[in-house]
Amino acid sequence: MKNFVFVHFMKCNSWGRGNLVKKGKFSGRSGGVAGLWMHDMRLIETKNANPKKLHLNAIICKETNWKPVRLSKENIEKIGCNDPDFVANRAKQLLLDKKIKARPNSVKVAAFILHASPQFLRDGTDDGKLNPEKIQTWAAGTIEYLQRTYGERLISAMIHMDESNPHMSAYVVPLIEKYVNKRGPKAKKMKGKPPEATLKLCLSAKEMFTPDEVIMKVDEKTKEEILEKVIPGTCSLMQDEYAETLREYGLDVRRGVKKPILHRGIKHEVNMDLYVRRTNPVAHVKSLSPAELLDWAVVAAPTAEDAARAKKERDYYQVSAADAQKKAASLEQVIEDSQRELPVGDVIKKLTGLDPLGPDDDNSGPSGPGSPRKRKDIQLEFLMPNGMRIGVTNQNGFENLTPQIPFDGKNSKRLRGKGSLDAVMFLTGWEFKSASEWIADNYSSAEAAKVIAKRQQEFLEQDRDNDERILRKNHAETIARELETPDKSKWNSVKETLLQTYKFRETVINSQYEMNWIGANKHGHIIFQKGDRISKDNIIATGKIIVDLKNPHSTLKETGDNGIYYDIDPMATKVVICSSPMDALSIRSTPEHYASTVVVVGKDPNERTIAALERIVKNHPGVKVLAENLTTSGQRLAAWMLEHFPKIESLPLPEGFRNWLDFHSRPRLKSDHADLRVVEFPKKSQANPDDIAME
Repeated sequence: MKNFVFVHFMKCNSWGRGNLVKKGKFSGRSGGVAGLWMHDMRLIETKNANPKKLHLNAIICKETNWKPVRLSKENIEKIGCNDPDFVANRAKQLLLDKKIKARPNSVKVAAFILHASPQFLRDGTDDGKLNPEKIQTWAAGTIEYLQRTYGERLISAMIHMDESNPHMSAYVVPLIEKYVNKRGPKAKKMKGKPPEATLKLCLSAKEMFTPDEVIMKVDEKTKEEILEKVIPGTCSLMQDEYAETLREYGLDVRRGVKKPILHRGIKHEVNMDLYVRRTNPVAHVKSLSPAELLDWAVVAAPTAEDAARAKKERDYYQVSAADAQKKAASLEQVIEDSQRELPVGDVIKKLTGLDPLGPDDDNSGPSGPGSPRKRKDIQLEFLMPNGMRIGVTNQNGFENLTPQIPFDGKNSKRLRGKGSLDAVMFLTGWEFKSASEWIADNYSSAEAAKVIAKRQQEFLEQDRDNDERILRKNHAETIARELETPDKSKWNSVKETLLQTYKFRETVINSQYEMNWIGANKHGHIIFQKGDRISKDNIIATGKIIVDLKNPHSTLKETGDNGIYYDIDPMATKVVICSSPMDALSIRSTPEHYASTVVVVGKDPNERTIAALERIVKNHPGVKVLAENLTTSGQRLAAWMLEHFPKIESLPLPEGFRNWLDFHSRPRLKSDHADLRVVEFPKKSQANPDDIAME
């Protein structure tokens, strides 16, 4: 099945004659930008379009919020797109806003056509039914590519469904930023010095759409010119980026086959030349006098020309196919090699001691360069102690998703690696040999051999027991201990953040810290101690949860059995069950829950958690409620609690908030309760919420 995608464009240096069309003085083809828009809107006759499918076409522009809208009469009148100068007027306004005056012969607008192979949209058949899901995904990916690439330079676009193959037309104003020499008379002191250059916004299609640059060199032996290298131009990169964007949307597509550099003698025949050649047959054939033979020759001449051209194209594609087969074989080898590598996500987790981020962490910061959404080619994400985000791609590679935060090691620039070995070198700053030894020491010899290959095998046999190698082998354990080890020097700053930023009650925070249930590590993260109350006076530690206060909804690391809870006081008036330790502190710092016991359940409740909650629910006389949380983990906890404890009541979250932490740290209103840090603590006879234990 052909699964190619293509981008074609043409340059328009004329606005067209749309004004005459509006006045009824011009009935032919307008030409220029106006003529192209009249063709897209079917204001002029289009022989290859089906009038019965005109209502399926859709327009994308600023008025539609850059989403496809069908061309109904109401939408056309509302948008005003029936005007032949619809695109031209908007392009002129953009140039006016940017204070740019277009020269008479300059290219004002670039008109694009973006489409995919007909077989791909028809699931492998040439004349079958179109796949509506593929078309919707293709349209969304195409709009994303145009907006990401051209931004405000994109004027409008149109999806045509009334022709044999669906495609999208788009209009872009070719504005670029470039350095321009400053004009004007030179001062006497400036003679002989280069002119000053300033960065300026210009209208230049020639510099915006550049071809590949072929650099040749002379062979010293044969004295013949041979190819040295090819520098891709923007026209070639445009095809790559379009296909890559559609792949991010889950479509299995690829860019069109590149012509080999040395076989580009056959130029593409534009549609206009093809129509002229076929509609104007040969008028005279030399030495053919009989009328019948002349008629036959007139009809046969275009066919003979097509045959000669087909022979040339066949010879070209034979050479091109051989090159494509070699490239396909090399790509298959690359894919096979990448599949043999260790999973990069497992290596990063072992190396840093961190857990990957979950669905709840999507809103905690940008997931990729220039995009607030989670990219579809990113499989896992890790939040580093310094705020850096590391993403693992679907091709088992890795990428620094926050290039504005360089890594502390020697590899400080944004890299795209190909596997676990590159990830170790990037995160540690080690050289190749040390990274290879770390992988060999921390994984089985069979797995390590697959990664470091035969040419690094000698490293495995050298100095297996030296001190430096032992330290590298224990690197992951050292990092994990640093995350879990309290650092008293960091507690004051963490406490200040809890009180000032999140407005927790100082009494609750102090009691937790004095009983060693919360603390801070050297990175300024808060550490929650997990415990299990086996009996009335017997509490054992079962693990820890590390939370970054800059991203309080993200769990950096969780160890031990899941589930933590505050100690049960028989006099407490209420038991509140929630899904996050930060939510627990928020609930305990809310006036109406001062006398409540708060239970926290981890990301994945297990049998031990069920046993602990059963003791709480059955033995505690107070009211049992489940605190709502609109995150993924909160909804998962609600479903789990409903399955195991169907009689638990629900504590509704105030409208407009996703979790209790956001509600607690909101700006205070006059109608709110008094400042939470000065409200008196409940008396012992009522309840003592400072007696805290955790599971």
